[in-house]
This record gives sequence, C-alpha cells and structure tokens, in this order.
Amino acid sequence: MTPRPSSAHTNAQENRRVVYTRGGSPADVLTIIDEPELAAPERGQVLIRTTAFTVHPGDLQAIDAYPGKAAQPVPAGLESTGVVEAIGPGTRVAPGVRVGGRVTVLRSRRLLDGPQSH
Repeated sequence: MTPRPSSAHTNAQENRRVVYTRGGSPADVLTIIDEPELAAPERGQVLIRTTAFTVHPGDLQAIDAYPGKAAQPVPAGLESTGVVEAIGPGTRVAPGVRVGGRVTVLRSRRLLDGPQSH
C-alpha cells in the first residue's frame, strides 16, 4: 500500500486553521483561515497534520475575555490529534513517534503568546 500524500501539502484549501483575532462571543469571532504550505521542519521541529482539535468551555471563556485585538491570529483550543508528516533533522522525539504515526498534541498558552519576561 502506498502512503497517501498529506492533504495539507497537496491542496492549499485543506490547510486551514480555526482562529480568533479579538475577544468576543466565539460565534462572532472564530473564523477559518487558509494557511500557506509549510516548509520542511527545521531542527527541533515536527510537522503534524492536524486531524481533530478540541475547544473546551475554558477555551470559549478565554476567547470571550480576550483583551483587545491580537497582532496575529490566535489558534482556538490547546489540544489536537494528528499525523506526523515530517521530523526535522536532529529533533528528539518521544519513543514511538515516527513519520506516519498518530500523535496527540497539548500546546501551552505560553508558547502561543511568545516568550515571557520575568
């Protein structure tokens, strides 16, 4: 059986994200945006084709309370599942993680918001 190519790389319309750029009612501010095709992952990166993601009540509350307007679109939800498309050279991954394998991703708001100053 020949592996099927990643839809994220074969059809730009399928490379999309659910995001918000300002606070408010999730029904009013959540939107789907098309994303450009991603380059191959670099050292320390893993490219994952998301197949499902969750948006919990806490995520909805955060969206509703988001202050002001975001400089860049903020992805909705922090948990997702998908398929590993590529692993950057020299990247350390957990045992069992391989190209073509399914993974669950738990992102940190800190990563989404950028570096924190102390």
